[in-house]
Amino acid sequence: MVRGRIDAVYERDGRTELVDFKTGSRPDPGDASARTQLDLYGMVAVDTWGVDPGALRTSYCYLRADGPAEIDAVDWDAGLLGEVRGRLGRALDSLTLGRYPTTAGPWCHRCDFLAFCPSGRAALDQDR
Repeated sequence: MVRGRIDAVYERDGRTELVDFKTGSRPDPGDASARTQLDLYGMVAVDTWGVDPGALRTSYCYLRADGPAEIDAVDWDAGLLGEVRGRLGRALDSLTLGRYPTTAGPWCHRCDFLAFCPSGRAALDQDR
C-alpha cells in the first residue's frame, strides 16, 4: 500500500492539475526519483478518478521565502502514462524481489542510505 496526500487539485476548462507544494530545495538535475511522487498521483487520478491523461498536468510548486514560487509542471498524455506505469511497475517488481538498484549521482549527499551504499559513496568521492 502506498499512502499520500495531494496538496491541491485544480479543475478548470476540462483539465485537472495536481500540485504538490515543496519548501525544500529543488532536486538535482538527473535525479531519477524526483518525479515519483507526482507520477503516483497522476496514475491515481487516471485510474481512480477517471481523469483523461491528455487533460492532466502534475506540478511541483517550490515555495521560496526570497522570491516567487518556482513551478515544475508536466503535461500528461497516453504515452507518458505508459512510461510511468512501466517505470513504477519495474520499481515495484524490484522491491518485491528485494532488489534495490542504486542510481548514484550528486544527490547522494542527501540520501539517508549513504552509509550503506558503496556506489553512492564512490560517486561522492569522485566529485571531490
